Amino acid sequence: MYGASTVICNVRRSISLVLAGLVGLTGCSVDRTGLGDVDAGAPYDAGAMDADARIEPPVDAGGTDADAGTEPPVDANLPDAGPGCTPAHERCAGNMRMVCVGDVLQSEDCPASQHCEELAGAPVCVANICTPDAVRCSADGTEALTCDAVGAGESRVACSRGCDAGGCRRLTPCGAAILATMSSGTIRVDLCGAGTDQEHTAACPWPEQSPAGEDVMIRLEVDRRRAIRFQALQYSGPETIDPTVYLRSACEDMDSEIWCREDTLVQDEDFVETLDPGDYFLVIDRHERVGTSCGVLDVTITPM
Repeated sequence: MYGASTVICNVRRSISLVLAGLVGLTGCSVDRTGLGDVDAGAPYDAGAMDADARIEPPVDAGGTDADAGTEPPVDANLPDAGPGCTPAHERCAGNMRMVCVGDVLQSEDCPASQHCEELAGAPVCVANICTPDAVRCSADGTEALTCDAVGAGESRVACSRGCDAGGCRRLTPCGAAILATMSSGTIRVDLCGAGTDQEHTAACPWPEQSPAGEDVMIRLEVDRRRAIRFQALQYSGPETIDPTVYLRSACEDMDSEIWCREDTLVQDEDFVETLDPGDYFLVIDRHERVGTSCGVLDVTITPM
C-alpha cells in the first residue's frame, strides 16, 4: 500500500500540471514502498499507456473499413453489364443459326436437308438445292457440277471431253506424237515430211496403198454424243493430195480403229459420223497411188 507522502505528491503533481502545464513538481518526496526497483527520480512519461490497453494500428484515411468487402477499381471503358446480344448479332455460321435467346447468343443447327441463309438480316434455315460436296454431270453431259459444303449452290466446270461418273473425263494418255488437240475448228496440215508413223486396218478401202504414206495424229475431244462433220480438203501441193482419214479410241492401238474413210470418187474427204463423249485419235494419212503426192490440207471439225 502506498504511503501518505505518495498520495500527497500525486495530488500536488496533478494540481501543478493543471496550473503550470509541462512544469514538473520539485521537492516532492516519494514513498517507494511497493514500487520495486522503480527509480523514484525517473521522469514521469505522460505518453505511457495503461498496460491493459490494446495496441491499435494507425488509421489510414484512404483505406476501407476492415469489415467491408474489397471493391475493384472502376474502369470507365468496361461495357455495360446489360444484355449480351441483340438481333444485330444474329447471323449464319456455316450451317448453324446464331440467335439471341434471352440475352445470350446461342447456336442452332439447321436440319441435314437445309442450310442457313441470311434473309433480310436474319439467319433462316432453307431447303438445300443440292447434296453438300456432291459432284454430278449436267443433263447434256458437257459440264461437271459441284455442290458447295452446305448445299446452297453449285459451281460449273465445262468438260471438253464430256462428264462421266460425277466429273470431267480425264485426258486419255498417248505415247505417240500429237499434232494438235481440238474439239472443233480448222487446222492446216502439211503431210510432206510428216513421217509414216501410223497404219490403218485392212477394213479401210484400199488398205495396201496407204500404210507407207505420211500421216499426222489429232486428239479429238467430244463433250457429248453428237454428229460431227469431218473435212480434209486440199490447200496446196505439187500434185493431187488424196487423204485417208481414220479414227481410233486408243492412239497407239491399230485394233482400236472405229472407222476409216477413203473416198475413191474424189480426192477431198467430207463426211459425218456420230460419236459418244470422250477422247478419240484422228489420223490424217496420205493415200499413195499414181498421180497423187504429199502436200498441205485444211482439216476442219464441225460439231453438229
